[in-house]
Amino acid sequence: MTDPRTEPDLDARVARAQVDIQKIVDWAEAYPLQVFQELDKQEWEEVARVLKEQGAPSLARISASNMRHVIEGVRKHAQDALSALDGEK
Repeated sequence: MTDPRTEPDLDARVARAQVDIQKIVDWAEAYPLQVFQELDKQEWEEVARVLKEQGAPSLARISASNMRHVIEGVRKHAQDALSALDGEK
């Protein structure tokens, strides 16, 4: 079996992996603190209180949903990068 890291198209596979890794970096930079400031403890508590009063989903449930979305996106790009390096892409 040939080691995929020694095949002639290694440069192309590395370039594809770099594209996928750059997508992760771009996503991480999409919400700069200069535009989307972090909430302080009082603001988080206020949001949680209002959601609860309105019978809306809890802040924990909303946060978990957002994190699942983010980590699934990161996983997809990381898997694509690994697949490119393995010659599967």
